[in-house]
Amino acid sequence: MLALKLFKPADDKVRQVEFHPVLPWIVSATKSNHVSVWDWRTRQVVWEAQLGGGDDELSSDAELARLHLRDAAFAPNPSLLHPIPHAGGPGGAKREPTGAVRDVKFLDSDVAQVQLSWEHSAVAGCGSPPPRAEDITALRGHRLLVVACENKVLVVDLASRRVIELGRGVFEGRSPTCVAFLFKAGLHTGGSLGGAGPSVSSQVSAAALLAAAGGSAGSGRGGGWLLDSPVLAVGCADGIVRCLQIFPVKPVVRLMSAHKTAVVAMAVMGVRGQRFETLAVGHQGGSVALFEPMGRAAGAAGGGGGAGGTGDAIGPRADVKAHDKELLPGSLVVVPVAEDPENTRCLLFSAGGDHRVCGLDMASLKETSKIKVDRAALTCMAHWPRGWVCSGVHSLLLGTEGGHVLLAHAGSGSVRQAADLADMVPAGTKKSPKVYGLAVHPTQPHVVAAATNTGVAVLVLAAPPQPLPVVPLPLASPAQALHDDGAAAMGTAFGGAGGGGCTYVTAMGPAVLCVTAATLPAAELADLPPNQVMGKLQVASDAPSGRALLTASSDGGYVAVAWPAARSYAVYRQGASAWQEVARGSGTSVAWHALQPIFAALEEAPPALGAGAPPPGKPNKDPKKAAAAAEAARVAAEAAARAAAATAAVRIKALGGVGGGSVVPHGLGGGGLDLGGDLPAYVQGGPLLAVTLRRPVAAEGAELAGGEGPAMVWYDWEGGRRLGPELAEPLLLAWDPSRSMVALAYPSQILVLRARPELAVVATLPVGGAESLEWSARQLFISTPTHILCALLAPAAPPLPDSAAAAAAGAPPAYSAAAPARLITLAGPGVPVAAAAMGAVVHEGLAPPPMMRPAGPLALLGPRDGCLWAVGLLGQPMALSLAHPGLRCCSLVAAGDLHGAVQLASRALAPELHDPLAALMLEMDGLRGAAAAATLPGITLATELRLRAGLRHWQQAVEAADALMAGFVRRPPPGQFRSAVAAAAFGSFGGGGGGGGYGGGGGGPALGDEFVDLSAAGGGKPANASAHPQDLDWTQPLRAASSSARAAATAAVAARPLAAAYTPTSAAAAAPAAAASSTAPLSPETVGLVLGLMDDLIRGGQHDVARHLARPLLGGAVGLGGEQLRRLTAIMAQVGMKTDLPALSHAVASGADTASRESAALLAALLCGHTAMAQDALRDGGAAALAALQARVYGLSGAADAMAAWRRQLLAAAPLGTAAALGRLDVSMPAAV
Repeated sequence: MLALKLFKPADDKVRQVEFHPVLPWIVSATKSNHVSVWDWRTRQVVWEAQLGGGDDELSSDAELARLHLRDAAFAPNPSLLHPIPHAGGPGGAKREPTGAVRDVKFLDSDVAQVQLSWEHSAVAGCGSPPPRAEDITALRGHRLLVVACENKVLVVDLASRRVIELGRGVFEGRSPTCVAFLFKAGLHTGGSLGGAGPSVSSQVSAAALLAAAGGSAGSGRGGGWLLDSPVLAVGCADGIVRCLQIFPVKPVVRLMSAHKTAVVAMAVMGVRGQRFETLAVGHQGGSVALFEPMGRAAGAAGGGGGAGGTGDAIGPRADVKAHDKELLPGSLVVVPVAEDPENTRCLLFSAGGDHRVCGLDMASLKETSKIKVDRAALTCMAHWPRGWVCSGVHSLLLGTEGGHVLLAHAGSGSVRQAADLADMVPAGTKKSPKVYGLAVHPTQPHVVAAATNTGVAVLVLAAPPQPLPVVPLPLASPAQALHDDGAAAMGTAFGGAGGGGCTYVTAMGPAVLCVTAATLPAAELADLPPNQVMGKLQVASDAPSGRALLTASSDGGYVAVAWPAARSYAVYRQGASAWQEVARGSGTSVAWHALQPIFAALEEAPPALGAGAPPPGKPNKDPKKAAAAAEAARVAAEAAARAAAATAAVRIKALGGVGGGSVVPHGLGGGGLDLGGDLPAYVQGGPLLAVTLRRPVAAEGAELAGGEGPAMVWYDWEGGRRLGPELAEPLLLAWDPSRSMVALAYPSQILVLRARPELAVVATLPVGGAESLEWSARQLFISTPTHILCALLAPAAPPLPDSAAAAAAGAPPAYSAAAPARLITLAGPGVPVAAAAMGAVVHEGLAPPPMMRPAGPLALLGPRDGCLWAVGLLGQPMALSLAHPGLRCCSLVAAGDLHGAVQLASRALAPELHDPLAALMLEMDGLRGAAAAATLPGITLATELRLRAGLRHWQQAVEAADALMAGFVRRPPPGQFRSAVAAAAFGSFGGGGGGGGYGGGGGGPALGDEFVDLSAAGGGKPANASAHPQDLDWTQPLRAASSSARAAATAAVAARPLAAAYTPTSAAAAAPAAAASSTAPLSPETVGLVLGLMDDLIRGGQHDVARHLARPLLGGAVGLGGEQLRRLTAIMAQVGMKTDLPALSHAVASGADTASRESAALLAALLCGHTAMAQDALRDGGAAALAALQARVYGLSGAADAMAAWRRQLLAAAPLGTAAALGRLDVSMPAAV
């Protein structure tokens, strides 16, 4: 059952081991007093210290580490850089040695939350939220390790490496032996502690405790006052438990009984209906006492033990002699023994050296159960919460001297073996490894640590755990999953309190129950809203023993329960007031059709009676003969199981007749499914019947699943034909409500397949070890041992038309064609969990910080009335709130209610979250989602431009682009901005004049006019345009200016704002002065978006609109990059703006600009047909040879000849009266700088 995950050897035997509930840490302490905190995934040491010795040990090691810090070849122990402070040194007293290590425990907010949640649920159930450990302010930001040593208690902060020492004087000179933590305050007055103590006040009053609890009862949300600083309960060698506050160190109270033996075990428990905790104390002599440290006045006479205090002590409320011999260290645990949807019964278990495990009542300590373990010397015990005890789960782990880890059932007392460490870890000097301590991970119960004589073994379950025997009944309407107005849904039925809730069927022990639960009105928004069981109807009684498998029909009218261990199944029909059994047979599993009352049963004959049972009579005292007999019984049992499996067959049956009470075979061949000679092992329902076979999967199926396993094939319900490929059997299989997607959970991943029109993979989710799956509309809720996740999936969203603006740089991943599935972390193992799990993050901000996941296995029931319902370890329903506006918007989008999502986001979501929501809408619903996302009021202009361009809403897209270039980030308020470009481009279309109508694609150049044709060039004349027009070219002297002067001119133009470079001609369409005065340059993302929009306009035939949009960019061309200039040049040529290209070429400075920008100037000169300008661009770009070649081809003169020709044109154009003056004017080429 348990397999070895890793083994960390140690030099000496390990006596204590403890898990951290959230971080992957284990703390272990050896017999030689070496304490180590290490990562159980990587074996990396986090902190370690050698305790128990004299004063000089840590000091000398730390000094040696400091001296070698600068030596790169020396790796000092990080923990020794912060040694334990002491009073030694020059002029100081020598520090007392720590002595032997007795106990080690973690202490922080996560530890407190796990303990508070378990205490609360064990006595109050899951109907109300537990207290929040966030209110314990003294623990914030700390990761404490409490080490109880023979001479003192050390409190080490693993985050800052600070250490607090509590010497023996605090404990009246007694040796600490074990520790526990109290987090709830009570109402009593403490007294003074005798003996030497710290130099702090020892008087603790009720007012002080009230102040420590936060000053008011409201400090502890969800039940109980919480202390601002935890109380440390320290059991000592004299049998007294001394309680003291840690921050600051203050004595609180002493817990005294008549027993004088050392305290070796303590367990903190809750009290039903009370705001304080009880402390169970186990003494080495075998007695157990029950105290109320914060609930009774100091000096009150003890009950049961007859021991009273002397003014500062509290006596026990109950006292019992549980064991004849010593009590095992750390062997007090609280275990549920009778789970129930409303009230779960728990017992306090203790283990002793007399081979007995006792179950004690938590209130009176009366012995109610007893487990006898023969021929095994027990050494330790731990609670293993992995399922329901009432369904046969063995939840007590027992360690033995022989290296065996045993499992005991808390109810019946049966014992079986969980692991034999002799085959897993080295034995050292002993014949077999010895187990000294066991620890179960508080939030991942499938992980167990064993402290042995040779090291620490980390064990995990060898096989995946079976799901809890729970099945939800389907919703009457999909809208119920999102509805959260409880008064409207349940007001008439339950007096206006609570929501509609959920209904599910569960098998608990011999009973099958139908339970209805609903949430109750809460005063504040809570992660776990209060809920109450509204109805509990018995479906069946006297059911077979063992864990059951439950399945429900598509409409919830029928429920099938199978007991694999008993080879039995039954089908029940829901009536008006009671359930009725309609079918029964011999089998191991039942699957239902997705739409009709048709089920498939895997029928299998039970094994032969007596197979594997030990021979009658007394057990053999000879160990070898007893082992041989046990092996023979095991072989016989396996043979009987194989013989029974050979009779397995899948039968398909239909329910019909009056009231649906008759069962008839369905399909061809009398309902029997032809498997081609393969033996079935399991069946699962849906639109297709999934059958697991007793043979390995083929290579293709194993590659898709990421591992080996049994084969699973699909069959048609009607004809029994085999469909689709062969896959590996998943841990879980779940179909979505539309029957178009199916989720297959494997150990390392979850595959989501699309069933129509053909089987194809939609997404691969990196989520391993799923223990429960539940679908809603395009939402897959996943429960793992550490997290609760929600995956948003869209099998085939209609894509948007191709858009250059949508694909521009900086676009979010959702604008890509194949965006992955989105994962939301709803709950995790932290308090609170700041980082998302599994490396998968939803759009940041849409989801709240994950709440803390309830410990233990969960069975998800799905979303109901705005809450995610689940059944936990105690068999009680719990509701996880989905009321956060971001989560509700995601759910509405997944359900297809885009209008509702927009309305909710408009009133409840911050504008900064509208862009992520728009990306989610686009990903989930494509074109329809983009249309809805464009109406979100808080989206940025960049997002709106992308959406409008994809939707071909040209006018809105141009308005968004103009506002972006004006300096706005989001939609400007009404009246503050009016797009001049949109007014110029679309304002005249209504009159029908001016270059083509809207949407007609007018204004584009004729075919072949976009580029200069050089094929017919000859005789020194250009093909399409003359080198110099008849009118005077006043730009030639400016183009001949020096590079430094042109660079300065370019810098001056680039410093001007874009709004000033392009001023609209229409005063009515002018931008406001505030936007026009903005001097911020355009970002590359904005320019890329505008250029992409212009490309889309050209493809859509909107050349005239593209021309209007190009003019603002042309005015600020000096601020554009080379690639952007080239794109703008090509666009201007395509839309017939060749006469504006010289201005674009002049915006590029020679020498001061990069080669990419000068290449843009050359491209502009070539496209506009200005050969002289092209020659200048070639010469300025350093291509003198190409400039000379072009001059020879076109018959152009050099620079001096060009200047002389310009002077002649100037003289010819001048009036006669000024010709003489101009003739005396000397115009010369400026000298190059």
